[in-house]
Amino acid sequence: MIQLDIFSQTTFLIIICFSFLIFIFTISMNKKNSLLKVFGTAFFIPLCLCNYFLLFIKEVPYVYIFWLSEIYLSVTFFILLLFEFKVKSYRLVAFSIFTISLFSCVILKNLNIFLFYSLSYRNKILISLYVVFMNIILLNYKKLLKTYFGYANIFLFISIILNFFQGQEYILYVSLIFKFLAYLSFYMYFYKSTYAMLMNKIKEADKIRKRLDISINKEVKKQLLHYEIAKEKLLMKSKTDSFTKTYNKETIITMIHELIELEENEQFSILMLDIDNFKGINDKYGHITGDLCIKNLVNTLRNNISKIDILGRYGGDEFIIILPLLDIEEARLVAEKIRENVSKMSEPKFTISIGISNYPRHGNTVKDLISLADKGLYSSKHRGKNTVSHPELSL
Repeated sequence: MIQLDIFSQTTFLIIICFSFLIFIFTISMNKKNSLLKVFGTAFFIPLCLCNYFLLFIKEVPYVYIFWLSEIYLSVTFFILLLFEFKVKSYRLVAFSIFTISLFSCVILKNLNIFLFYSLSYRNKILISLYVVFMNIILLNYKKLLKTYFGYANIFLFISIILNFFQGQEYILYVSLIFKFLAYLSFYMYFYKSTYAMLMNKIKEADKIRKRLDISINKEVKKQLLHYEIAKEKLLMKSKTDSFTKTYNKETIITMIHELIELEENEQFSILMLDIDNFKGINDKYGHITGDLCIKNLVNTLRNNISKIDILGRYGGDEFIIILPLLDIEEARLVAEKIRENVSKMSEPKFTISIGISNYPRHGNTVKDLISLADKGLYSSKHRGKNTVSHPELSL
């Protein structure tokens, strides 16, 4: 480093180090163009001027270099605060700051060196005080005075005031402390603002993620529900008869088997029934009428059995009803009720025959129970149709 006294070296390090940190931190962390980013870019001015003049223009006293860099910086802040450039102008303003800084270095080098001495030291301090004080007033108007940026300008203002008392050595160090506090406050302003901006972005990203998670979860649940419904429909379709919407033959046989396998070994009864002279109805009135007979029969059966009873289509016009817990006499009463209500129907009018079997009274297997119920059905046909039979009544 150029030979400077300890006070000058410390001042130089404060300006250079903090300007470098603020400039790099703001440029790297603030990807979005904003007034904050332009403020950070302004610290290129003291960074550029101090380095350039101390390295290449040794004839200029250090105090003028520090003064000039801070005047440039304060004026830049004043202009930025006063006009608050639109978003589209930020890049242009930042480019202007770089250009003016480099241009100033070149111009001031080629101007007469005595330009730096044209103003007295007292006048330089007064100019500095005026510029910084105007910044403080503007910051108060913009309601930024109670931020680190406002504190930085106040500390800088105090540091400049203390320069009036250069004759006392301890005042120099007090001034140096306030200058350090000023640049530290500048750094804290940019750090806090950038940190707050990043935290807001993180919070916003978390909100978006949570909304997406909720939306995805809802969609997944919705799709799973559709899948379960489709699966249930497919399962029910495989278990039911497509025409009557009752259980099909395979399902009804499985249910009888499951009832037999129950550990409780409770009794149950089976009704097997069909439409009397169904072939004659189809031949005489047509298959449409025959289909209507089956639909009317199914509706009547559903209306005359309980919720725990099971109805299934065994084939053609044949149906099986499982009556859990009912003995043979109770099943016969249900069968008679069904038969009577069917015989009362009209348009078209038809009757049914019913056969009954009971577990375990008439058999211990599905085959035995269905076979005996079928025999009862044909016994009813043999007895003149429109009647109910069970093994004890079979001929």
